[in-house]
Amino acid sequence: MCHLSEVAGIQQEIDFEGSFLDEENIRIRVKDNGYGMTEEEVSDLNDKIEQPIRHSREYFGLKNLNQRLKLFYGPYYGLHIERNDSGGITVTIKIRKMTVEEYVESHVPLMGGEANPLV
Repeated sequence: MCHLSEVAGIQQEIDFEGSFLDEENIRIRVKDNGYGMTEEEVSDLNDKIEQPIRHSREYFGLKNLNQRLKLFYGPYYGLHIERNDSGGITVTIKIRKMTVEEYVESHVPLMGGEANPLV
């Protein structure tokens, strides 16, 4: 847990958690206790980060990260945002567990080699 500055008398916190969902999947959660969002705002944000960047530059960073995760790991993976019990939001990142060898093989194009077999 990371404690941030106090805002309006509330100690701001960010909690990071990583875990294995099963043999093949990893979940990373980033949770804060900030002002949060309404259910409608969260739903709208989740919808927007699923849209291609070319449709809107709004939420560019979240869209970019979500699209890269899906391209690299597959459509089952990516970002999901939800409200949490502490009043803030939780961003969940789901990725596929990989060996070092699988990771290196998947990055061959970045090093000038053959096509990426995982994409």
